[in-house]
Amino acid sequence: MTTRRWQFIQPQPDLVRQISGVTTLSPLIVQILLNRNIRSIDGIHSFLSPTIEPLGTLDLPDLPIALAIIQQAIQNQTPILVYGDYDVDGMTSTSMMVDVLRKLGASVMYYLPNRFKEGYGLTHDIIPTMLTHQIGLLITLDCGITNVSEIQAIKSQTQATVLVLDHHTIPDPLPPADAIVNPKALPPHHPLYLLCTAGLVYHVVMALVNMYGYPIHVPDYLDLVALGTIADVVPLIDENRRLVFHGLPKLSAKNRLGVRVLLDVAGFSKSLITTRDVGFVIAPRLNAAGRLASAMMGVKLLLSTDPTEALEVARTLQQMNEDRQAIGISMLQESIQQAKMQVPHQKVIVVHGVNWHSGVIGITASRLVEQFNRPVIMIAEKDGVVRGSARTTGSVNVYELLASCQGHFQKFGGHREAAGFSLLPEQVDGFRADLYSVANQQIQDQDLSPIIRIDATISPSQLTLAFAEELSSLAPFGQGNPAPIWYCNQLKPVEFKRVGSGDHLKLTLIDATGKIAIDAIGFGLGPKITHCYQASVELVFTLEINEWRGNVLPQLQLLDIR
Repeated sequence: MTTRRWQFIQPQPDLVRQISGVTTLSPLIVQILLNRNIRSIDGIHSFLSPTIEPLGTLDLPDLPIALAIIQQAIQNQTPILVYGDYDVDGMTSTSMMVDVLRKLGASVMYYLPNRFKEGYGLTHDIIPTMLTHQIGLLITLDCGITNVSEIQAIKSQTQATVLVLDHHTIPDPLPPADAIVNPKALPPHHPLYLLCTAGLVYHVVMALVNMYGYPIHVPDYLDLVALGTIADVVPLIDENRRLVFHGLPKLSAKNRLGVRVLLDVAGFSKSLITTRDVGFVIAPRLNAAGRLASAMMGVKLLLSTDPTEALEVARTLQQMNEDRQAIGISMLQESIQQAKMQVPHQKVIVVHGVNWHSGVIGITASRLVEQFNRPVIMIAEKDGVVRGSARTTGSVNVYELLASCQGHFQKFGGHREAAGFSLLPEQVDGFRADLYSVANQQIQDQDLSPIIRIDATISPSQLTLAFAEELSSLAPFGQGNPAPIWYCNQLKPVEFKRVGSGDHLKLTLIDATGKIAIDAIGFGLGPKITHCYQASVELVFTLEINEWRGNVLPQLQLLDIR
């Protein structure tokens, strides 16, 4: 199995004592907050009890212009086209904007591009549609900031005003839109800087309602904001944390018909929805539409008020998600055979398949990373179109790695953990050779080891249900605010077995006195069962609450065992 590096965060006992002495928080909770760089009493209060009121909205550049443009279009009954991206952030922000505009009496239609036929962002192909429907205002959501030539063409060939609402990195030159509202134009320390588009649209809508006195209760849309924010894997700090903190209870209320029906079809029965549930239950089913067919279906579900229609769409999405999983398994099996031929000779794995489904390569690449502990570049070729998706491990920056080979690409983008590109079929072999060369020069063996950042050491006596419930005050957990990770070497396995086809490890642990016993589950740790026979073990884990058949108990989710 992959060897993981354990990295302990430096404890700060003096500051912990100081803060614990003036609050009701336990020292372990204070240490976690310090580890998240929350160091003041005011900061702690804001983190644990964020206000429901939005912060910093009026700081958004071009916001007054954008609001005036939208208001004029509503008043004049100007036909509006909302053009969103095909991921969950695009679906939720599109649904929010369309629903609000319709309630305000606007003439509005929406469109999300097809991933395979049109690709990401605006295309020139939208111009005939705009002319046919006499679109006077185009609003792009989660895209548009890089579409310089497309917006130039739209401005020259139509009479439309163009408003760009996007959260991606601002390029030079900017597109010639009439207004661009992008949180990345704010200073990096600004609480809105890390917003995704769902959060951005929420702020714009809130400002519109407040400025013109519209009778809309904007917080009703926080469920969509939470869904888009979690699915887009933006850091859950600052304003993102506030939005998700207040959005998850609304999502759990299941007041939105489409969400409620989708969860019913998925067999989801929990009363409270967590960030993990969004990531593993809701988002994959919505994303299946954009990966296998059209993301328009996801917006249709989120906007639906007809139970029959919602059930039909939800069932289709459920089937699409099952189809996606089946396609992924087939592709994984093929790619594993290619990967085995490259390890251990190469520091990076490149797998290439003709007729592989490009909508599933990112997910499949992540599974290969888990199995082979190498950055993985997965290339799908079909009908002369070649698309690639990359995922990484350890401390390897896959964006920088691919950037050194971007001369081969037609399109390229991404960040440290993931990237995507397109190239011509005849460029694949040259790209692969150059990437191998660069990776073998730049990547050291230690760079490939995944790092587990351990928050603190904890004793068996502290692993209580009460403490697990206290930890929940730090939620929602996610990117930028991970669930606290603990270390303990005072527990011994007394019962243990491999479960789930042998992939996972299930244990019962006791302390030295035998008076404290706690269950644990280690996903993917089945091969490490040999450690359970040792006289002593070291454990790294998160502490969770397990509800089963009316029993509520603390449980460890093991991340590693030595």
